[in-house]
Amino acid sequence: MKYNILIIGIDSCRKDSFQCYNPNRHTPFIQKFSEKSLIFGNYITTVTNTYQSWGCLFTGKYSFNSGIGIKPKEELCVKLMGKVFLDNGYYVKIGDCGHYQAMGSEVEYVQSKGELKEPFFIFIGTSNAHVPYYLSDETFFKSNRKELIEAHNKTVENLDGVIKEYVEKYLKYENTIIILTADHGDLIIDG
Repeated sequence: MKYNILIIGIDSCRKDSFQCYNPNRHTPFIQKFSEKSLIFGNYITTVTNTYQSWGCLFTGKYSFNSGIGIKPKEELCVKLMGKVFLDNGYYVKIGDCGHYQAMGSEVEYVQSKGELKEPFFIFIGTSNAHVPYYLSDETFFKSNRKELIEAHNKTVENLDGVIKEYVEKYLKYENTIIILTADHGDLIIDG
């Protein structure tokens, strides 16, 4: 049996913004989802750049071994995860991540055009937790560390409903594995 795979990727998200890691946060759907899930408490990324970090996920290689730079390239010298699934009979859909393309969204998966078919491999990216956290540039640059962390946490709390919609849309398919991850955390420092 082949499992359906859905990866929901959040751009620049701190794990302490989620209720399952920090009881002072309010992410009720993700909390409920986490109670039935396997959680990795010590997830590590090897690079803090969005494109390279997604590149590590989609190639299974360290950024310095993948040939993936800080900007998308038209030709990649590595096999992408979407292509591996496609070669194994999966419907493949890779969404972008707002300002950044997710690794593979620039690839046309002709075999996956049209209506969703099972088994599927889908990546949905969101940049909702990225700076400036829905703050104006002026407010963002004047904010101290505590204010920025709170603004980031509020964006993640708002993201809880978006994640719920994605999960409920695809969970109706039996044998679906859902992975919620981020490309990297967010380094909030005093300016």
